[in-house]
Amino acid sequence: MWMEPPFQMATTTFPIMVKAKVNFSNWMPLTRAHMKLLNGMLDDLKGIQDQEGTLLDHSLILFGSNFGDANKHTTDNMPILVAGGNLEHGQHLAFDRKRNYPLPNLFVTMLQSMGIETDQFASSTGTLRGLNLG
Repeated sequence: MWMEPPFQMATTTFPIMVKAKVNFSNWMPLTRAHMKLLNGMLDDLKGIQDQEGTLLDHSLILFGSNFGDANKHTTDNMPILVAGGNLEHGQHLAFDRKRNYPLPNLFVTMLQSMGIETDQFASSTGTLRGLNLG
């Protein structure tokens, strides 16, 4: 099952990422392991059918990092992956690195995609353009 990895790995990225330089030799195996676990979970959700689609169709998964640059502890330009739900997928969205949207704009878009009528979440300034309802 996807929740029980059959491999040994570090339990945190903090000592790997927060250094003068990122130690990619330690970081990449951990990142690959995390992505394999995510892929397994998404496959499992996609494999559970009901009358109106799959469990993945009725779920909204957000996966990402809490830092855009772990060496500097910045919280802008963070890598985020969104899967499932009523969103248009199969695309890579990249935004202006200097004038990026606040992350809460993504949360407003996600809430709206789940039928929650809101136009604000925390410091949002609207929705995330480009991530449309499916």
